[in-house]
Amino acid sequence: SYEEPPPGIEEFATRDRRWCQGNLQHIRVLLGRDLHWVSRLHLAIGVMAYLTSPLWLLFLILAAAQAWELTYTQPVYFVDNWPFPLLPVSVGHEAAFLLAATLGLLFAPRLMGLALALLDRPRRRRLGGAGRLVASALLETLFSALLAPVMMLMHTRFVLSILSGAAIEWAAQKREAARTALGEALRRFGWISLVGIAATIAAAVATPILLLWLVPVVAGWCLAVPLVLLGARTDLGERLRRHGLLLIAEETDPPPVLRRLDEIEGEVPPPAGDAFVRAVLEPRRHALHLELLARHGDEAPPAVPPMLERKAVYLGPAALDKAERRAILEDSCAMRRLHLSAWVHWPAIGVRL
Repeated sequence: SYEEPPPGIEEFATRDRRWCQGNLQHIRVLLGRDLHWVSRLHLAIGVMAYLTSPLWLLFLILAAAQAWELTYTQPVYFVDNWPFPLLPVSVGHEAAFLLAATLGLLFAPRLMGLALALLDRPRRRRLGGAGRLVASALLETLFSALLAPVMMLMHTRFVLSILSGAAIEWAAQKREAARTALGEALRRFGWISLVGIAATIAAAVATPILLLWLVPVVAGWCLAVPLVLLGARTDLGERLRRHGLLLIAEETDPPPVLRRLDEIEGEVPPPAGDAFVRAVLEPRRHALHLELLARHGDEAPPAVPPMLERKAVYLGPAALDKAERRAILEDSCAMRRLHLSAWVHWPAIGVRL
């Protein structure tokens, strides 16, 4: 599949909100009967991809609470009615093992993938060479490390909103890159930067030693807005590409299907105008739409209300909201009638393709 990914962090978070809801709905499927264990494992991994974020946040909160307790409370070695001292138990080895296991899970796959690419000479050349490949891996790791705490808070917010029953609109995914305005970045991600600044100040005042451990997390939080603005800069991406950094094999050696796509896109100009109007007025596009309805078994769905059809004819497409347009598009009979009527009435009200 050559589906384009979201062009920026903002669109990436929007897509993850939809995926989070879909994956959490699989929890009920996990409990279904006659499901192969591999399928259950696959669904469970998808569910945990989002549930691990609130668990990570809970772990950080509990660790901070324990650090504060150890710093500001006096140890009690003797209690009433107990003759033996209560000595503190060291968990240094367990903590070191947990840290090593976590770092292994995070970095071992990256190092293995980098090693495989370096050992494969043709692939190494397509990715820019050994030096550029290592530099790209370091850049990607740094950016991912800063972005991970940001997405952890976003995923936690998504999970809580889904559990509270908040609705979501499944709109079309934005695919074209564009710079994110500072105001929009502050509106959507500014609260994460405020959380990072507050956590940094609290840790520095209460338990300074804890702040050293939290630097990888709070750094991403504090830099959330700059990361969003940086990720939306197409000029920076083009500059990195010219220097051979962050490349994929399809960029340096496109397969035939992508080369043919570039040729077609260069020959055919992109369609302009309102897609709904074009589907109603243009004969070829209208016929293709009706054929697709028939192929999907939607040749005769419930009829559009007559009032809605008259509204579309006499007031024009500008008077229709998204739900009304969709109802008409899904009704083949209404589309046929509107195709004839629109050529009479829509040009009179200034509708342009």
